[in-house]
Amino acid sequence: MRLAGRFLGSRARESHFSTPLPLDRVQTTDRESSPSMCVHELIEAQVRVTPENVAVSFDNDFLTYQELDRRANQLASYLRSMGVGSGTCVAVFLERGLAMVVALLATLKSGAAYLPMDPMFPQDRLAFMLNDAQVPVVLSQRSLTGNRSFGAARIVQLDRDADEIAAESTEKPGEITAPEDLAYVIFTSGSTGKPKGVEIEHRSVANFLTSMRVTPGLDPSDTLVAVTTISFDIAALEIFLPLCVGARVVIASREIAADGNQLLELLRTCNATVMQATPVTWKLLLEAGWDGNPRLKVLCGGEAFSRKLANDLVRCGSSVWNMYGPTETTIWSSCAHIEHGSGPVLIGPPISETQIYVLDEDLQPVSFGMTGELYIGGAGVARRYLNRPELTAQKFIPDPFSGEPGPRLYRTGDLGRMLPSGAIEYLGRMDYQVKIRGYRIELGELESLIREYPGIRDTVVVASEDRPGNKRLIAYVVPEDRQRFNATALRDTLRKRLPEYMLPASFISLTALPVTLNGKLDRKALPSVGKGNFEVLRQRVVPRNDTERRLVNIWQEVLGVPSISVDDNFFDIGGNSLLAVRLFARMEKAFGIKLPLATLIEAQTVEQLAGVLSENVRHSWSPLVEMQPNGSRPPLFCVHGASGNVLIYRDLSRHLGPDQPFYGLQAQGLDGTAECLTTVEDMAALYISEIRRVQPEGPYLIGGYCLGGTIAYEIAQQLTSQGKEVALLALFDTLNWSNMGATSSWNAAYSQAQRLLFHAGNFLLLDWKNKGRFFREKVEILRERSRLWRGIILGRLVNERGSFDSKSRLDAQIWKTNDEAKMSYVPKPYPGVVTDFRPKKQYSIFNRTDMYWDQFALKEYEIVTLPVYPAGMLIEPFVEHLATALRARIDKAIRGDLLR
Repeated sequence: MRLAGRFLGSRARESHFSTPLPLDRVQTTDRESSPSMCVHELIEAQVRVTPENVAVSFDNDFLTYQELDRRANQLASYLRSMGVGSGTCVAVFLERGLAMVVALLATLKSGAAYLPMDPMFPQDRLAFMLNDAQVPVVLSQRSLTGNRSFGAARIVQLDRDADEIAAESTEKPGEITAPEDLAYVIFTSGSTGKPKGVEIEHRSVANFLTSMRVTPGLDPSDTLVAVTTISFDIAALEIFLPLCVGARVVIASREIAADGNQLLELLRTCNATVMQATPVTWKLLLEAGWDGNPRLKVLCGGEAFSRKLANDLVRCGSSVWNMYGPTETTIWSSCAHIEHGSGPVLIGPPISETQIYVLDEDLQPVSFGMTGELYIGGAGVARRYLNRPELTAQKFIPDPFSGEPGPRLYRTGDLGRMLPSGAIEYLGRMDYQVKIRGYRIELGELESLIREYPGIRDTVVVASEDRPGNKRLIAYVVPEDRQRFNATALRDTLRKRLPEYMLPASFISLTALPVTLNGKLDRKALPSVGKGNFEVLRQRVVPRNDTERRLVNIWQEVLGVPSISVDDNFFDIGGNSLLAVRLFARMEKAFGIKLPLATLIEAQTVEQLAGVLSENVRHSWSPLVEMQPNGSRPPLFCVHGASGNVLIYRDLSRHLGPDQPFYGLQAQGLDGTAECLTTVEDMAALYISEIRRVQPEGPYLIGGYCLGGTIAYEIAQQLTSQGKEVALLALFDTLNWSNMGATSSWNAAYSQAQRLLFHAGNFLLLDWKNKGRFFREKVEILRERSRLWRGIILGRLVNERGSFDSKSRLDAQIWKTNDEAKMSYVPKPYPGVVTDFRPKKQYSIFNRTDMYWDQFALKEYEIVTLPVYPAGMLIEPFVEHLATALRARIDKAIRGDLLR
């Protein structure tokens, strides 16, 4: 077993695939090597040891090991007489019960691979699977065949043909199967609109079963309750593993497996000691009142395993195991024993003869703690995708670490990071393949089918959690006629072609799908669930008190939106940082209460803002604003610009991702009570005290835009002088104003003319959809700047009770004070690295070498040029460029710290 995190001593972007992994980055466990046997041979060996023991039971019926073996031999011989053998595929289309287990084992004994088909699947899906796998024989029963079409396949009805099958010999037919032959073909969701078949060989399953019998472990005294449909590959553990060790399998009916109360009763009456299930089923048991069984071993897998559920199960069972692995690497590739705790539920180590790597885009192992894609190698890697050579080549790649030709890695598309202990933390999907109730769904397949529906121009499907653990599919659709779009009819059509778990829970009608700067779909910009135009329309929540009514009127005026629900999100219905300034000015005028703009970070609806206003108490004010406090990476602290507020960073924090903690530092005085700080040095000292409340020790990540970059520079300077480490100092469009001097009227006028040209340049970079938004935002900027200048002028003419609102005067005073502090700041040489994010062009009067920071960066001065004109890097959609470049530098900074 091997876990690979990264190489030591190799530079980024250099490939050293032939270099052996260093021992401190490899975790090895000696285990019993997998035998050169087929799956049915492992079971046959157990039959010889415990022939009279009960092998499998269902309802009130059971089969001993010898009875199961003989019945399987008879059916295998019957299949052989029909021409079934090595290289063929037999479909198993049966209700759950004893016959299902006999059919699976018989198919393997015949030399064929089995193709499991759930009776609940739609006819179109079943027909595709049969045709794609070229199935010659289907094992079924009279109650299921009915009017179904099975194409050219011959149908064996086990109940109808029972006498003919019973006439066959109970002796094992001659062995024709080799370990490298196929054991089964499992179909999973596919991105083209059609499911894809995964081919798994006997030797892969044999290795898996041999490993599982040791860890998490099973022995002849165990009773395992099987609850999973055989169309889900993890069912192979439930059926074959107990039969390999002499344990008993109890098959739960479909009805019992879906009902928590009935399943609870079955676990009690059969004295179960092991059960494997997805988190959804375990939650079902807990919700039914299960208070635990000290003898029950809990295996949980199929989708993300939450810490809360893990702790609940630890309390209830004898041991809890987190199982991880894609279908393409044979059921599970790792299992981890879970204890009660507070951290994330981990997924390592790998099972025997298996390697898991955490790699970057160049197939280089990443550092401990760094995020990468999970790749899996070893005995469990599937042979290929059935009839999909291009996809096979894309997902199954040569193993660059083996040193031998032949071994391959499977590219999982899962994100994870390796911990120093060797365990791996699962961080989600890197694409948009998701799991719902344990079933893997390729969202592209669902999208393809929706696009086929008449009147649908485009669609995108996402998985959303309306509460922790309750994941559902949401389909955003662009109909040709939104007024006539009927989601019920669309859902009914999809139901004929898809299993129930693949049906969207809700449909949201849009006029167009949002796109990024380069024309790709921008999933992050999709409206929040519950804030769009649902076909089964959510009732608009009307104002319930005077505060909410007044706020709704203000929102309608500021946003220009005629109908607003009190739970609408400000930013989802057209709000931005500039409109937020107008909003808070109107709120202060209407309610006589000063609130900092940062209030909008946590209170983004009318309902939430009304709650803040109605508390009628002064909130403790802090310069530190939690913009995105979640994530395990080191936090990034960004300092305000001249306006003093940090809403300018909202889009940047969003684009950096949910795993990057992000804090804004807003100017003292925004609350209208404290005095504004007048020097950059004083601001830096205050902000350092706030930063260290969140992060007492370095290394620190510090950044800022314009004036914020200047303050960030001084923060880094002071931290370094205090003996603290700064891993990243990022300046966004920040100039060194200490050498500027006085600006002539001519230069000032010329700069204003250039500003218009640069706005035009940014405008031309956009597509037509974004051009309108950009123009509206520039109009807002003009209005805001006019308001500020009026505040500066009128502030000298009127007193506090004058005609001009106090918020405008306050904003103008903060801007003026910050501007003066910037101009008077004299920087000192900085002993670290300065990373300067610049627009591709700059104002002519600033194109001077002494206007930048290279002369002050004693260690290194890095320039990152972005494809944007001045004043554009923090606004949509250009902020995406900054976020991408900044995240790369953060990764580099973290990696540098880990290497030390």
